Amino acid sequence: MMKSIINQLNNYTSNLTIEDICLLSNYDYEAFMQQYKKLVYITGMRQYWLITAKQQRNHSNIKQFKTYHKAQQHFYRQLTQEFHLITGINPSQSYSITELYDALVEKHSRFHIATTVYADNLLTAIQYARCNTQLWQRFKQELAAVGIAFKDVSQLLTALHYADETDYQEATDRMAKGFRDFYQYQVDRDFETLVMEAMSFGQIFQHCTPCFKIYNLRITFPEIYVIKACLSQAIARQND
Repeated sequence: MMKSIINQLNNYTSNLTIEDICLLSNYDYEAFMQQYKKLVYITGMRQYWLITAKQQRNHSNIKQFKTYHKAQQHFYRQLTQEFHLITGINPSQSYSITELYDALVEKHSRFHIATTVYADNLLTAIQYARCNTQLWQRFKQELAAVGIAFKDVSQLLTALHYADETDYQEATDRMAKGFRDFYQYQVDRDFETLVMEAMSFGQIFQHCTPCFKIYNLRITFPEIYVIKACLSQAIARQND
């Protein structure tokens, strides 16, 4: 049961949701969704009266269509402008993972995203894992297997808990250096590139739990991904 909970908390994705975006900007997600549902309803009614007016072209049907058409345009413009103003993200625009990440980092900060979106689930999963002595030891072994010192991970987790950006960055830098030195990379690539390259050659994280998303188009927080992947692999191997 505990491992099942850890697995749920421990998954990783670089895809940020509408809820994540709202959370980052202190924008009421539930209120936004209520407004969105209202927009969907108005849009549906506009479509209904459009079809009706085409089938029975009379003054009443055309008037209903025009009323809902005007309301839909006004409400859509109002909702998208408000969302854009508060979050910095234009909901009418399509963003790639990288474009969305860059826009949110520019508006907030990388550390703010880490503490707001990723910290709670990661720290909770770690607390559960600590309760299982064998799993905890296996987790430390998995970290060592990819050149990551447990003390650096411990510092990163503490920095997340206390929202200490300086300690977080120091721990991330040391994790990246440990990973680079372990795999003897001679070039100065960023942490994300190093992790994705090692994965592409099948060097790391080939034995995670089935529910863990190993492959991602981007790993925008490699320091968090590596911790989660090591924990997932520790769970999988303890079950063997």
